[in-house]
Amino acid sequence: SQALEIEHKLSISGNEGKIRLMGYINRARMGNYKNALLISNQVGRPPQIDSVVHPGAKKIGFGINIEQDIDEEIGTFARAGWNDGKNETWMFTEIDRYLSIGLVFKGSLWQRKDDNSGIALIINGLSSDHRNYLEAGGYGFIIGDGKLLYRPEFIMEIYYLFKVSTLPLWISPDYQFIMNPAYNHD
Repeated sequence: SQALEIEHKLSISGNEGKIRLMGYINRARMGNYKNALLISNQVGRPPQIDSVVHPGAKKIGFGINIEQDIDEEIGTFARAGWNDGKNETWMFTEIDRYLSIGLVFKGSLWQRKDDNSGIALIINGLSSDHRNYLEAGGYGFIIGDGKLLYRPEFIMEIYYLFKVSTLPLWISPDYQFIMNPAYNHD
C-alpha cells in the first residue's frame, strides 16, 4: 500500500483550520467484482469473489478532510472519499464513496473543559460494480445476504466524551442511527 497525505493549515477570521488531501493505491490478492459477475452469468449461479482472485490487483482512492474552528468552543468538519470500487475490499469496511459533515462542541461551554461532544451525518455508497455483484447474490467480507435492494447508507451519530474524575481516563458513549444498513433497503 502506498499513501500520500498533504496537509495545509489555514485561518478564517482568526480561527484555526486545516485541509488534508490523501491519495492511495493498494495492491493485494483481491477478486474483481465484474469478473465474478461474468463467470456467474456463464455458470448460472451467484457470483463468488474468491473464484476470480488475482495477486497484485489494485484499488485506487482519494479523500479530503476539512476541519475548521467556528470559535473557541465549536468546530466543524467535512470529509469525502472515493475509491474505484472495482476490486474487493480487503480491510476496514465495504465503502466505495462517503461524505460526512459534523460539529464538535468543547466542554468549556458547560463548564467541563476536558469533555467534548459531537454530531455527524454520514452517507456511504458503493460503486456500480460492487453494487451489481451484491445484487446478483454475491457476498463481501462483511456484507451480503444473497439479495440486495440497494440504497445508500445514511448514518446519524452523536457522542459525548467525558473525563472520569482526576484520572487520565476518558469514556465516550456513542449513539448511531443507521438507515439502510449494509446498503440494503430491506
